[in-house]
Amino acid sequence: HRDLHSFPTRRSSDLYARILSNTSFIQQESSRLLHNTAFYALIAVLVGALITWLLLRSMVAQLSQLAVAAHAITQGTLQVKLPKFNGNDEVATLGKAFELMIQSLKAQIKELSYQASHDSLTKLPNRVILLDRLQRAIKHSQQAQHYVAVMFIDLDHFKEVNDSYGHETGDALLIEVAAIFKQNLRPIDTIVRMGGDEFCVLVEEIDHLGLISDIANTLNEQLKQPLVVNGKTVFISCSIGISLYPDDAQTPETLLRNADSAMYRAKELGRNGYQFYTCEMTHRALERVQLESEIRFALAN
Repeated sequence: HRDLHSFPTRRSSDLYARILSNTSFIQQESSRLLHNTAFYALIAVLVGALITWLLLRSMVAQLSQLAVAAHAITQGTLQVKLPKFNGNDEVATLGKAFELMIQSLKAQIKELSYQASHDSLTKLPNRVILLDRLQRAIKHSQQAQHYVAVMFIDLDHFKEVNDSYGHETGDALLIEVAAIFKQNLRPIDTIVRMGGDEFCVLVEEIDHLGLISDIANTLNEQLKQPLVVNGKTVFISCSIGISLYPDDAQTPETLLRNADSAMYRAKELGRNGYQFYTCEMTHRALERVQLESEIRFALAN
């Protein structure tokens, strides 16, 4: 009878013990979970702080490089090294805008440099490039023992074309003449527009003087052919003056001046031809300048 009444009591004790055991386990697990959560939260905070520090460091480094590049640009150089800007944040947007600005400046400088060294109408090199190449050709000639020639060319009766057909046709004629000259010169030779209807050819690496005569004759013969410009048939010719290094002069400026004197002599002899420079031409040029000065002085008084 006692055993029957004690059985429920033992079951209750066992159940209570198990509840206490489970409660203790839950408390332990909860404590461990809270400990792990705190640990992971601390790691997350540290990682976030590290990422923030790295981002700030990267941003400061990029901004510093932009500052250095900006300073270099103010000193006149566009050869600057920029970091790679990825993303869409403010620093990346600023960096990309900076890159576009540098590219635009480079393009503008390149265009200005081209305009400063080339004729805007014919796209030929101008006097600036001629003097530079002529100086280099003289130095090369001193080593290779070759002649260098300067051919000063003036179009005959160009003013009549302008007066008869207008400046638009005159400009188109200059472009056509420039193309003819380029087609009939060697790749190493330089054709330059000096201004107006005047051109100049730099001929390098001349082994024999007959080459110069051949080039001059070819240019004269090509311009003798009728040209169709803006629907109009135009007849034109040219007068060519030639000076040689080292026979006629030692400097680029003197070579050009002597070739110009030879060109005027070719015009005096009937145009549509060429003349090599001689010392007498310098005296003729001086006399002509003196006479023109005296005439102007007389008219002014």
